[in-house]
Amino acid sequence: MLARAASSENTGNYPSKPIRLIVPSAPGGSPDVLARLFANQLSQNIEQPVVVEAIPGASGLIGMERALSAPADGYTVIYGFNQLVAMNPHQFAKLPYDVEKDLAPVSLLASMAYIWIASPSLAANDIGDLVRMAKENPGKITFASPGPGSGSHLGGELMMQLAGIDMLHVPYKSTTSATSDLLAGFVQLKMDPYTTAVPLIKSGKVKALGITAPKRSSLLPGIPAVAETLPGYDIPGWHAVWVSAGTPQPIVDKLHAEFVRIARSPAVQAQLREMSIEAVGSTPKELLRATREESRMWGDLLKARNIKLS
Repeated sequence: MLARAASSENTGNYPSKPIRLIVPSAPGGSPDVLARLFANQLSQNIEQPVVVEAIPGASGLIGMERALSAPADGYTVIYGFNQLVAMNPHQFAKLPYDVEKDLAPVSLLASMAYIWIASPSLAANDIGDLVRMAKENPGKITFASPGPGSGSHLGGELMMQLAGIDMLHVPYKSTTSATSDLLAGFVQLKMDPYTTAVPLIKSGKVKALGITAPKRSSLLPGIPAVAETLPGYDIPGWHAVWVSAGTPQPIVDKLHAEFVRIARSPAVQAQLREMSIEAVGSTPKELLRATREESRMWGDLLKARNIKLS
């Protein structure tokens, strides 16, 4: 467990100074974009500045370690995503944090699936085409990701396992550079969040092959689910907030109430709906349960595919 300073906060006065919202991801990505939306609303509600710090690197480990080394006083909040708590524990032999011991769940905020997008130069127009092409050309079709162990990487691994195909994973240092090479035709496929995939699809720069939810989205009914071709294919995506374990319970309760209030506000729900994202706003126990259930799923896949990052 990480060592951190104890809180000396008078919980009745919380918050009495600015809050840092740390995003263990690159600036400009989906988590950073949504974190800023929530931070703006939170700042208005609590009448204190909420400063977003996007800290990329090492599959989110650098940002997580930075956040968890701060005092457990509620002034450092983690805005993260499921990779940090459900995938990373199975990929790193020496993870610098323990999900159960170092993190206190606050609320699940947003739920979204991903979309497999392809370069227009790729002959496949749907997942069925892709599978057939991959079987005829093993190891020749390339898919990009923002790094080994990322959700995009593991989404490709799950597809290969279920379809019995072999594709070439091309890791990048960021999702931005991966997207740039996809648009340039240097790689053929990428699994992207709705927030970044939908504008690219609408612009005609890429084509959509399938969404990663178990069934079609009511927000994007024209895009088939990958599961229509590969039953059992389901890549959940969600964003949530945590604080350090040991944060006084009244502060956790205050943050929970504020974030749920934001997630359930009609204005924020409308903004998220425009990005094909569903606002949630859960209890801490619901977030913990979702984490544990998904962690088991990824643990099974990573073991089957023999994937370890360190």
